[in-house]
Amino acid sequence: MILKFACQNFYSINKGFELNFNCNGIEDDILYNGYFNYKEFKLLNLIGLFGSLGTNKKDIFNSVKILQLSTLSPLNESDILFKNYYFHKNDKPSSFMIEFIHNDIRYKYTLKINDNNTVNFEELYYAPNGRSSLLFKRDKDELFIHPRLFSSKEKSKIINNLDPYKTIVFICGNQQIKYIKNVYDYFKNEMLFVSDFKLDGEQFIYTLLKDDNYKSFIISLLKCFEIEVEDIKLSEYDNHVLIGYKAFNDIVYIEFNKQSDDVSNFIFLMSNIYLAIKDGKFLICDEIDNIDNTTFKTLLKLILDDKINIYHSQLMFITSSSKILSEPFLKRDAIYLIESDKLFKDCNIYCLSQSFSVRKYENIENGYLSGRYIKPREIDLNNLIINNNKKHE
Repeated sequence: MILKFACQNFYSINKGFELNFNCNGIEDDILYNGYFNYKEFKLLNLIGLFGSLGTNKKDIFNSVKILQLSTLSPLNESDILFKNYYFHKNDKPSSFMIEFIHNDIRYKYTLKINDNNTVNFEELYYAPNGRSSLLFKRDKDELFIHPRLFSSKEKSKIINNLDPYKTIVFICGNQQIKYIKNVYDYFKNEMLFVSDFKLDGEQFIYTLLKDDNYKSFIISLLKCFEIEVEDIKLSEYDNHVLIGYKAFNDIVYIEFNKQSDDVSNFIFLMSNIYLAIKDGKFLICDEIDNIDNTTFKTLLKLILDDKINIYHSQLMFITSSSKILSEPFLKRDAIYLIESDKLFKDCNIYCLSQSFSVRKYENIENGYLSGRYIKPREIDLNNLIINNNKKHE
């Protein structure tokens, strides 16, 4: 379960932002059924980030992704995503912070990365019984390791494997060092990223087809949308996924990659929802505009329904669509608005409930489109170049 995520000085994110899933202290009359109670915490099921074209929304998705990858691989390996990109052009490192609960233990992890992809700063706190303790702190060349929680052998493993391109979480995950290995497992197993629907779709579904419960879930959900799918299986001749449609008294199979965009996007996204709900994972969806509004609302309702989402999976989605803002089940505490600074090209993120005065029954979509919260994009067509010259015979 995620409590908070923050980022600063990463690509277009200069001033920084914090996404807060912890709604403790918020008055009950402005909360909605999109939260759940866990011990002393009241946590949001979902957070939505809304921004128009050109507001650098992708950088928000990438900030969470690169934090995960930094804990699972050395920062200078070729398979690290975004390796060829550079960070915000100043002397400050890119900073990431995540606070989460895993195996009933609360953690707070901070990582700072230099523009040459080396670790600048790293620290980890954990609170097994409510009281927070520092497990380790790495500040450039200085290193602190908790003197009582780790054996001499474990400390030696950390020190001997220390590398400017390796996070301590990555080292401890591979060396099976207690306490910190739990954090490595969280990043490895508890996060799901959805970005390129067409590129990732078939291979992802291929791995899930061994689960009969998955097939039942997807087929029954498609039928809820009056799409008469009877079967999903692998081709006998290759590894293509086949979707079987009812046709009179027979079933006609069509390859997944030959489906319409609407159907393939629906199946891929709901497959991720199934996996997230099944295991209580944190699902991060980028550019969720690939689906229609009805599917969008269904996705959110699956996450918000505590009879379905019994393991408290959480969702962070990024979208250009404002239509979902008018839905009553999405309230101000879960809404973040993205604005791009025209002069400095910075990506600024505002929590609706904390940054603006919003009336209880205000139409949030109308307020967003009219510029009540953030300045709407101004499209100047005066500089448009178009060739209107036509040859006359």
